[in-house]
Amino acid sequence: MPGNTAAGQVATVYLHSVLPVGSRLLIQSHGLDKYGRWVADIYTTPTPLPNDEAPNLLASYTRDFAAELLSKKHARPYEVD
Repeated sequence: MPGNTAAGQVATVYLHSVLPVGSRLLIQSHGLDKYGRWVADIYTTPTPLPNDEAPNLLASYTRDFAAELLSKKHARPYEVD
């Protein structure tokens, strides 16, 4: 369950502040980790796109939330055992 720890709650609040409901996401799944949690890269566009026919739609998904969470100390790097 997200936000089970104080750090998790802070990270959840942060994500809600920068990722409003209705945001377009590109999720690249890497499957489940040894604890059954999803591991994925999540990207969104830095600004809203005018329509679905924008050129290079997939290339516009450049905001990397994993990198952002790591840089703000809301996450720790995933290490494979």
